[in-house]
Amino acid sequence: MTGGVSVVVPCYNSARRIQKTLAHLAAQRAPADIPWEVILVDNASTDDTAKLAEEIWKERGPEGIFRVVSQPIKGLSAARSKGFDVARYEYVLFCDDDNWLSADYVTRAHKIMRGNPSIGILGGRGTPHFEVSPPDWWYSPFRVHYGVGPQAPSSGDITDTQGAVYGAGFVIRKSGWAKLNELQFEFLLSDRKGGKLTAGGDTELCFAFRLLGFRIWYDEGLTFEHFIPKERLTWRYFLRLIAGSQETQPIVMAYKYALGDVPSSPPPSPERWRRECKRHLKKLLRQPNFLLSALWNPYGMEGQEEIVDFHKRKGRLKGWLRVREGVAEAAERLSALRAGPGEAPFEEHVADFPDRA
Repeated sequence: MTGGVSVVVPCYNSARRIQKTLAHLAAQRAPADIPWEVILVDNASTDDTAKLAEEIWKERGPEGIFRVVSQPIKGLSAARSKGFDVARYEYVLFCDDDNWLSADYVTRAHKIMRGNPSIGILGGRGTPHFEVSPPDWWYSPFRVHYGVGPQAPSSGDITDTQGAVYGAGFVIRKSGWAKLNELQFEFLLSDRKGGKLTAGGDTELCFAFRLLGFRIWYDEGLTFEHFIPKERLTWRYFLRLIAGSQETQPIVMAYKYALGDVPSSPPPSPERWRRECKRHLKKLLRQPNFLLSALWNPYGMEGQEEIVDFHKRKGRLKGWLRVREGVAEAAERLSALRAGPGEAPFEEHVADFPDRA
């Protein structure tokens, strides 16, 4: 495995969006000594995404570095897994079908990852590009859920602060992924699948790499535009996005416990599961006006933070009910994977998987 860059573009019915994404990739100013490729993963599309992408690249892109592969299993997680399987190079850059990378993205990502072998995952900074003018509420703290904006006050190691980066434009060390496969690691969360707005796969990847001892890095100079279509700016879409993201809370808690991020928190247990379910249910019932409103008009009260909090609580309760008491078992299994202090885990991984161009 050589230290080049494999750009993976997961696509599901992306014909309307893929042209500008590929145009920005074709415009990358990567020097000749950095090997790179573009892999479009056609994730069970029913439109002409694959055919259109090949035509666009033939017209605009460098020869010999572009290919389309098929992943019939639906879902972003499955598409990413396919990308890892077929990637030729060590640094796997995941570019969503609505990400427009700056012209130096591949070069800058390569320089950062090659310069610091302890980095397992690198994130950049997305700037929103709206199809239509966004509603007023979008400029509130809500926008963090759209994968845009700064991920830390400054560039550097964010492992022990934020602990994760969003998946849009992130770069992953393939040797770390190979190590997880070698350990027969099974992911607990699933990213969005078709129209279902489940979330958490980005965070889980970061947490899994941290368990191996790798670091999470943010670079504010690694920039891209994130195209946001009009249908993702509706209040209904946003509330569904919020609820879906909160369903992952129990599993995120299990990871944080395994990583030692919450040393003062009691360990996940059947008793903890019952207590969390009761707590979220009680808080929902203490908001009868919002409960009735949600039953009568689930996506009303546009722009009000109280209704956002209600949907967060609803998502968390759903997540706890779904995992039942399995969160304790998950925390125990994850804790067993964690690299212990003094083991110098990432040096061992780098020795196992040399990073050379």
